[in-house]
Amino acid sequence: MSRASMSLIWCLGIFLWPSPVGGDHAEFLILWRSGGGQIVSWIKFDKCLHFDLGGDFAIWSRISNLCHRQLNYLFISHRDRENLRLNKKLQTLPHCFVLNSSSWIPDPVDPSFVCERPAEVELWTPKRMAEGSIARGTAEVPKAPTWLSAAHAGHAESPARREDQKSAVYLLAEARVLIAGDSTKEQEWDWLPWAAARQPRILVLGSHGHHRSSESILSLPSLRWTLASSASREKKTPLLDFLRGQHLPPRSRLQKETRNRLKRRKLPVIETRDWGNVILQTR
Repeated sequence: MSRASMSLIWCLGIFLWPSPVGGDHAEFLILWRSGGGQIVSWIKFDKCLHFDLGGDFAIWSRISNLCHRQLNYLFISHRDRENLRLNKKLQTLPHCFVLNSSSWIPDPVDPSFVCERPAEVELWTPKRMAEGSIARGTAEVPKAPTWLSAAHAGHAESPARREDQKSAVYLLAEARVLIAGDSTKEQEWDWLPWAAARQPRILVLGSHGHHRSSESILSLPSLRWTLASSASREKKTPLLDFLRGQHLPPRSRLQKETRNRLKRRKLPVIETRDWGNVILQTR
Protein backbone atom coordinates (compact mmCIF):
# COMPACT_ATOMS: atom_id res chain seq x y z
CA MET A 1 0.00 0.00 0.00
CA SER A 2 1.41 3.38 -0.99
CA ARG A 3 2.03 6.20 1.48
CA ALA A 4 -0.62 8.32 -0.24
CA SER A 5 -3.21 5.55 0.09
CA MET A 6 -2.34 5.06 3.73
CA SER A 7 -2.70 8.80 4.38
CA LEU A 8 -6.15 8.81 2.78
CA ILE A 9 -7.27 5.79 4.80
CA TRP A 10 -5.93 7.31 8.00
CA CYS A 11 -7.77 10.59 7.38
CA LEU A 12 -11.00 8.72 6.66
CA GLY A 13 -10.54 6.72 9.87
CA ILE A 14 -10.23 9.91 11.90
CA PHE A 15 -13.24 11.47 10.13
CA LEU A 16 -15.45 8.44 10.73
CA TRP A 17 -14.40 7.91 14.35
CA PRO A 18 -17.16 8.63 16.91
CA SER A 19 -17.42 12.28 17.99
CA PRO A 20 -18.48 13.75 21.32
CA VAL A 21 -22.25 13.77 21.66
CA GLY A 22 -24.48 16.06 23.68
CA GLY A 23 -21.68 18.15 25.15
CA ASP A 24 -19.85 15.18 26.69
CA HIS A 25 -16.13 15.47 27.13
CA ALA A 26 -14.01 13.92 24.42
CA GLU A 27 -11.93 10.86 25.25
CA PHE A 28 -8.73 9.83 23.50
CA LEU A 29 -6.57 6.76 23.17
CA ILE A 30 -2.87 7.48 22.60
CA LEU A 31 -0.17 5.05 21.49
CA TRP A 32 2.92 7.01 22.39
CA ARG A 33 6.05 7.16 20.29
CA SER A 34 7.92 5.93 23.30
CA GLY A 35 11.45 5.42 21.98
CA GLY A 36 11.71 2.28 24.10
CA GLY A 37 9.25 0.00 25.80
CA GLN A 38 5.58 0.74 25.18
CA ILE A 39 2.82 2.80 26.75
CA VAL A 40 -0.82 3.21 25.72
CA SER A 41 -2.87 5.89 27.50
CA TRP A 42 -6.66 6.17 27.54
CA ILE A 43 -7.46 9.77 28.50
CA LYS A 44 -10.95 10.16 29.98
CA PHE A 45 -12.61 13.07 31.77
CA ASP A 46 -12.39 11.60 35.28
CA LYS A 47 -9.46 9.19 34.92
CA CYS A 48 -6.43 8.23 32.85
CA LEU A 49 -5.61 4.59 32.19
CA HIS A 50 -2.04 3.67 31.24
CA PHE A 51 -1.17 0.25 29.86
CA ASP A 52 2.51 -0.49 30.52
CA LEU A 53 4.78 2.37 31.49
CA GLY A 54 7.57 2.55 28.91
CA GLY A 55 8.71 5.88 27.51
CA ASP A 56 11.01 8.83 28.04
CA PHE A 57 10.99 12.35 29.50
CA ALA A 58 9.22 13.94 26.50
CA ILE A 59 6.28 11.56 26.89
CA TRP A 60 6.18 12.07 30.65
CA SER A 61 5.76 15.84 30.35
CA ARG A 62 2.78 15.40 28.01
CA ILE A 63 1.15 12.77 30.20
CA SER A 64 1.60 15.02 33.22
CA ASN A 65 -0.13 17.90 31.43
CA LEU A 66 -3.05 15.68 30.39
CA CYS A 67 -3.53 13.67 33.58
CA HIS A 68 -2.34 15.67 36.59
CA ARG A 69 -5.92 16.25 37.82
CA GLN A 70 -7.39 12.78 37.23
CA LEU A 71 -6.77 9.49 38.99
CA ASN A 72 -4.24 7.49 36.97
CA TYR A 73 -4.83 3.74 36.74
CA LEU A 74 -1.54 1.93 36.07
CA PHE A 75 -1.68 -1.45 34.32
CA ILE A 76 1.50 -3.52 33.96
CA SER A 77 1.12 -6.50 31.65
CA HIS A 78 4.18 -8.37 32.97
CA ARG A 79 7.61 -7.90 34.50
CA ASP A 80 9.58 -6.10 31.78
CA ARG A 81 12.11 -3.44 32.75
CA GLU A 82 11.72 -1.69 29.40
CA ASN A 83 8.00 -1.20 30.06
CA LEU A 84 8.63 0.37 33.47
CA ARG A 85 10.69 3.40 32.50
CA LEU A 86 7.99 5.87 33.58
CA ASN A 87 6.96 3.97 36.68
CA LYS A 88 8.44 6.38 39.24
CA LYS A 89 7.36 9.44 37.26
CA LEU A 90 3.74 8.31 37.04
CA GLN A 91 3.69 7.63 40.77
CA THR A 92 4.09 11.37 41.36
CA LEU A 93 0.55 11.85 39.95
CA PRO A 94 -2.66 10.76 41.71
CA HIS A 95 -2.46 7.06 40.92
CA CYS A 96 -3.25 3.47 41.76
CA PHE A 97 -1.99 0.14 40.44
CA VAL A 98 -4.43 -2.38 38.98
CA LEU A 99 -3.41 -5.92 39.83
CA ASN A 100 -3.62 -8.67 37.26
CA SER A 101 -4.22 -12.19 38.50
CA SER A 102 -0.51 -12.88 38.89
CA SER A 103 -0.57 -10.05 41.48
CA TRP A 104 2.70 -8.51 40.33
CA ILE A 105 3.35 -4.81 40.76
CA PRO A 106 6.61 -2.92 41.27
CA ASP A 107 7.98 -3.38 44.76
CA PRO A 108 7.57 -1.66 47.11
CA VAL A 109 4.07 -0.24 46.61
CA ASP A 110 1.85 1.02 49.41
CA PRO A 111 -1.30 -1.21 49.52
CA SER A 112 -3.40 1.95 49.62
CA PHE A 113 -2.28 2.59 46.02
CA VAL A 114 -3.79 -0.66 44.73
CA CYS A 115 -7.27 -0.48 43.19
CA GLU A 116 -9.91 -2.55 41.46
CA ARG A 117 -9.90 -2.86 37.69
CA PRO A 118 -12.29 -0.34 36.06
CA ALA A 119 -15.33 -1.88 34.40
CA GLU A 120 -14.42 -0.56 30.94
CA VAL A 121 -11.28 -2.73 30.83
CA GLU A 122 -11.47 -6.50 30.39
CA LEU A 123 -8.50 -8.67 31.26
CA TRP A 124 -7.04 -12.01 30.22
CA THR A 125 -4.09 -13.53 32.06
CA PRO A 126 -2.56 -17.02 31.99
CA LYS A 127 -3.46 -17.60 35.63
CA ARG A 128 -7.12 -16.70 35.11
CA MET A 129 -7.15 -18.97 32.10
CA ALA A 130 -5.77 -21.90 34.07
CA GLU A 131 -8.31 -21.38 36.85
CA GLY A 132 -11.18 -21.12 34.38
CA SER A 133 -11.99 -17.66 35.73
CA ILE A 134 -12.90 -15.96 32.46
CA ALA A 135 -14.45 -12.49 32.39
CA ARG A 136 -18.19 -12.41 31.90
CA GLY A 137 -19.49 -12.32 28.36
CA THR A 138 -17.12 -14.94 26.99
CA ALA A 139 -18.84 -16.90 24.26
CA GLU A 140 -16.36 -19.74 24.32
CA VAL A 141 -13.93 -20.95 26.97
CA PRO A 142 -10.49 -21.63 25.44
CA LYS A 143 -8.46 -24.68 26.33
CA ALA A 144 -6.09 -24.63 29.30
CA PRO A 145 -2.80 -22.92 28.52
CA THR A 146 0.10 -24.91 27.13
CA TRP A 147 3.26 -22.89 27.38
CA LEU A 148 5.43 -24.93 25.05
CA SER A 149 4.36 -26.25 21.69
CA ALA A 150 5.92 -29.44 20.36
CA ALA A 151 8.24 -27.30 18.27
CA HIS A 152 9.74 -25.78 21.42
CA ALA A 153 9.78 -28.89 23.58
CA GLY A 154 13.20 -29.62 24.98
CA HIS A 155 14.59 -26.15 24.22
CA ALA A 156 15.81 -23.92 27.02
CA GLU A 157 13.90 -20.67 27.39
CA SER A 158 15.34 -17.27 28.15
CA PRO A 159 14.19 -15.39 31.29
CA ALA A 160 12.64 -12.73 29.03
CA ARG A 161 10.53 -15.30 27.21
CA ARG A 162 9.36 -16.80 30.50
CA GLU A 163 8.19 -13.35 31.56
CA ASP A 164 6.47 -12.81 28.19
CA GLN A 165 4.49 -15.99 28.84
CA LYS A 166 2.97 -14.28 31.88
CA SER A 167 1.83 -11.24 29.90
CA ALA A 168 -1.68 -9.96 30.48
CA VAL A 169 -3.94 -9.00 27.55
CA TYR A 170 -6.34 -6.04 27.76
CA LEU A 171 -9.56 -5.29 25.93
CA LEU A 172 -10.85 -1.71 26.08
CA ALA A 173 -14.51 -2.51 25.65
CA GLU A 174 -15.90 0.93 24.76
CA ALA A 175 -13.15 1.62 22.23
CA ARG A 176 -12.97 -1.98 20.97
CA VAL A 177 -9.18 -1.91 21.20
CA LEU A 178 -7.14 -5.03 21.97
CA ILE A 179 -3.72 -4.59 23.64
CA ALA A 180 -1.78 -7.83 23.25
CA GLY A 181 1.18 -7.04 25.50
CA ASP A 182 4.15 -9.32 24.82
CA SER A 183 2.15 -12.50 24.39
CA THR A 184 3.90 -15.47 22.84
CA LYS A 185 2.36 -17.62 20.11
CA GLU A 186 1.34 -20.22 22.68
CA GLN A 187 -0.59 -17.61 24.64
CA GLU A 188 -2.31 -16.21 21.57
CA TRP A 189 -3.76 -19.61 20.73
CA ASP A 190 -5.25 -19.69 24.24
CA TRP A 191 -6.84 -16.24 24.37
CA LEU A 192 -7.95 -15.98 20.75
CA PRO A 193 -11.53 -17.27 21.44
CA TRP A 194 -11.80 -14.81 24.35
CA ALA A 195 -10.77 -11.94 22.06
CA ALA A 196 -13.00 -13.07 19.18
CA ALA A 197 -16.08 -12.94 21.42
CA ARG A 198 -15.39 -9.25 22.08
CA GLN A 199 -14.98 -8.25 18.43
CA PRO A 200 -12.08 -5.78 18.68
CA ARG A 201 -11.64 -3.39 15.76
CA ILE A 202 -8.12 -2.17 16.55
CA LEU A 203 -5.13 -4.27 17.61
CA VAL A 204 -2.02 -2.86 19.28
CA LEU A 205 0.50 -5.36 17.97
CA GLY A 206 2.07 -7.52 20.64
CA SER A 207 5.84 -7.42 21.19
CA HIS A 208 5.88 -4.29 19.00
CA GLY A 209 5.03 -6.42 15.96
CA HIS A 210 7.78 -8.98 16.53
CA HIS A 211 7.70 -12.13 14.41
CA ARG A 212 7.17 -14.21 17.57
CA SER A 213 3.55 -13.13 17.41
CA SER A 214 1.36 -15.55 15.46
CA GLU A 215 -0.76 -14.84 12.41
CA SER A 216 -3.86 -16.31 14.06
CA ILE A 217 -4.75 -13.09 15.89
CA LEU A 218 -4.80 -11.22 12.56
CA SER A 219 -7.58 -13.52 11.36
CA LEU A 220 -10.13 -11.97 13.73
CA PRO A 221 -12.94 -10.91 11.34
CA SER A 222 -13.74 -7.75 13.34
CA LEU A 223 -10.22 -6.25 12.99
CA ARG A 224 -9.90 -3.12 10.85
CA TRP A 225 -6.62 -1.51 11.98
CA THR A 226 -3.35 -2.38 13.65
CA LEU A 227 -1.02 -0.06 15.56
CA ALA A 228 2.69 -0.53 16.30
CA SER A 229 5.16 1.43 18.41
CA SER A 230 8.71 2.17 17.33
CA ALA A 231 11.99 1.87 19.19
CA SER A 232 14.96 4.16 19.63
CA ARG A 233 18.13 3.47 17.73
CA GLU A 234 20.81 2.56 20.23
CA LYS A 235 23.61 5.07 20.68
CA LYS A 236 27.00 4.35 22.19
CA THR A 237 27.19 7.85 23.73
CA PRO A 238 23.61 9.05 24.30
CA LEU A 239 24.57 12.03 26.46
CA LEU A 240 27.18 13.30 23.99
CA ASP A 241 24.78 12.74 21.09
CA PHE A 242 22.12 14.72 22.93
CA LEU A 243 24.47 17.62 23.64
CA ARG A 244 25.58 17.64 20.01
CA GLY A 245 21.98 17.58 18.81
CA GLN A 246 22.47 14.29 16.99
CA HIS A 247 19.13 12.53 17.23
CA LEU A 248 18.75 9.38 15.17
CA PRO A 249 15.24 8.56 13.96
CA PRO A 250 13.51 5.63 15.64
CA ARG A 251 13.67 2.30 13.90
CA SER A 252 10.68 0.11 13.21
CA ARG A 253 10.23 -3.06 15.20
CA LEU A 254 7.88 -4.46 12.60
CA GLN A 255 9.77 -7.30 11.02
CA LYS A 256 9.42 -8.38 7.42
CA GLU A 257 7.45 -11.47 8.37
CA THR A 258 4.93 -9.38 10.29
CA ARG A 259 4.56 -6.90 7.42
CA ASN A 260 3.87 -9.77 5.02
CA ARG A 261 1.21 -11.16 7.35
CA LEU A 262 -0.53 -7.79 7.50
CA LYS A 263 -0.45 -7.50 3.71
CA ARG A 264 -1.97 -10.96 3.31
CA ARG A 265 -4.77 -10.01 5.69
CA LYS A 266 -5.14 -6.57 4.04
CA LEU A 267 -4.80 -4.90 7.43
CA PRO A 268 -3.28 -1.40 7.48
CA VAL A 269 -0.70 -0.68 10.16
CA ILE A 270 -0.06 2.73 11.72
CA GLU A 271 3.47 3.03 13.13
CA THR A 272 4.57 5.68 15.58
CA ARG A 273 7.84 5.82 13.64
CA ASP A 274 5.97 7.40 10.72
CA TRP A 275 3.14 9.23 12.46
CA GLY A 276 4.48 10.18 15.88
CA ASN A 277 2.04 9.71 18.75
CA VAL A 278 -1.06 7.97 17.37
CA ILE A 279 -4.20 9.61 18.81
CA LEU A 280 -7.70 8.16 18.38
CA GLN A 281 -10.84 9.86 19.61
CA THR A 282 -12.94 7.20 21.33
CA ARG A 283 -15.87 9.39 22.43
